[in-house]
Amino acid sequence: MKVLIDLQAAQTRQSKYRGIGKYSLNLIQAVLTQNQCQQHNHELLLFYNSKAGHYKDNREYLQQKLGAYNEIIWTPAKTLKAGKEEKNWNTRLIEHQREQLIQSYQPDIIYINSLFEGIDNNATTSIKHFYRQTPTVATVYDLIPYLYPAQYLNQANQSTVYLQKIKHLKRADHLFAISETTRQEVVNHVNYPEHKITNISSDADNRFKKIKLTQGEINCLKKQYNIKHDILMFVGNLSINDPRKNIKTLIKAYKKLPQKISEKYQLLLVGPCQEEEKAQLLNYCQEQQIEPGKIHITNYVNNDDLLKLYNICQLFIFPSLHEGFGLPVLEAMRCHTPVITANTDSMKEVFNLTDAMFDPKSEESIKNKIIWALSDKNAQQKIITHCQKQAKQFSWQQSAETVLYKLEQIIRS
Repeated sequence: MKVLIDLQAAQTRQSKYRGIGKYSLNLIQAVLTQNQCQQHNHELLLFYNSKAGHYKDNREYLQQKLGAYNEIIWTPAKTLKAGKEEKNWNTRLIEHQREQLIQSYQPDIIYINSLFEGIDNNATTSIKHFYRQTPTVATVYDLIPYLYPAQYLNQANQSTVYLQKIKHLKRADHLFAISETTRQEVVNHVNYPEHKITNISSDADNRFKKIKLTQGEINCLKKQYNIKHDILMFVGNLSINDPRKNIKTLIKAYKKLPQKISEKYQLLLVGPCQEEEKAQLLNYCQEQQIEPGKIHITNYVNNDDLLKLYNICQLFIFPSLHEGFGLPVLEAMRCHTPVITANTDSMKEVFNLTDAMFDPKSEESIKNKIIWALSDKNAQQKIITHCQKQAKQFSWQQSAETVLYKLEQIIRS
C-alpha cells in the first residue's frame, strides 16, 4: 500500500509551535515507526509545501529519529495570501496543481494531517476537488470556529475560506478525530456519517515526564523567566481577545485568592502572544489591581524549558471553555504535576477527575479549587496518583496503529 501523507500542518508558523503542529509531527513519527513492523511495511510518502515554511526542520527531526524516508517537496506556482480567498481561479489553480502532483505519484490513499491549514497561513489543502478516484482521509482537531462563528469567523474572507474547508471535509472517505469529544461534534454539527469517523486519540511528546532538577538548575530557570516565587501555571494561546482560553476569568480568580496564597504563588502564563497582546494582558492585570510581577507572561517557551517548568510548577490550571483535546493538560500529567481543569467534555475525557474540576465560568469555583489543591496535602497526592494512572490511557503507538489499521481497511473495502 502506498500512502501519501500531507504534513503541511507541521510546517506553518501558526500550527508548528501549537497543538496541531506538535500532534502532527508526533503522530507521523509514530506511524513511520509502527509501519516498520512486519504486519504493515507500507510505502509512506511525506508531502511538504516549500512555501509553507519549516519543512527542512521537520525533515531533519524525522531523519534524526528514524533515518531515511520518502518525501515530496511541492513548490506552488503561486503563493496565496494567508487568510484570503483570493480570486477564485487563483485558489482553484493552486488546489488543482497540488492534487495533480499528488495523483502523479499514484498513491493508494491520501492522508491529510490537518485539512484546515491555509486559513491563516500559506498552506494549501483540498479534498477531491478535481481528482476523485483516490480515497482521502483527514484528521479533525476541533470545530471551534464553526461552532462559534461570531468570535472566530467575523471577517468575510476568513469565513469563506473556513466554510470552503467544511465542504472539502464532507468529501473525505474517512475522518480521524483526536478525541471522542471532537468525533461527536463532527457527527452532530456537520452531519458526517458516524461510521466514517474514528477517534484515534492523542498523547504528549515523550520528552514530558517527571525529572529531578538540582537547586542550581531551578534557580537558573527562575532567573531566566523572572520567576520570584513558587508558581501556578497555565499553558496555551495567550490572546486576551480569545474568550475560549478564559484567561480573564483565571486572572480574576487569582485576584480573589487569600493573601497568604497570592503572596507565596506567582501565576505564570506560558504561550505564544504578540507584544500587543502581552500589553493588553498586563493592562488587564493592572485594571484588576494586581500587584506588578505577580502575574508573569513568558511568551513562547521551547519544549526543554517547558518540561522544566512543568516539573517545578506547584499547580497547573487549565480553565479553557472548549478544547478538541487539551494537550497541555496531558503534558502536565506526564510530569506528575498537580492539575485542576474546567469540567468541560474534553477535560472529562482527558483528565477525568471530578474532584479536581471546576466551573470555568465561575471565578469563585476556580478560586476555591486552587485553594483546595494547594492547601490539602491529601488532595495533591490524590491528583498526582490519578495523573500517573490516567496518562497511561494515551499512547502514540496505539494512535498510530489505529491509523494504519483503518487506512488498510479503507483500501480493502
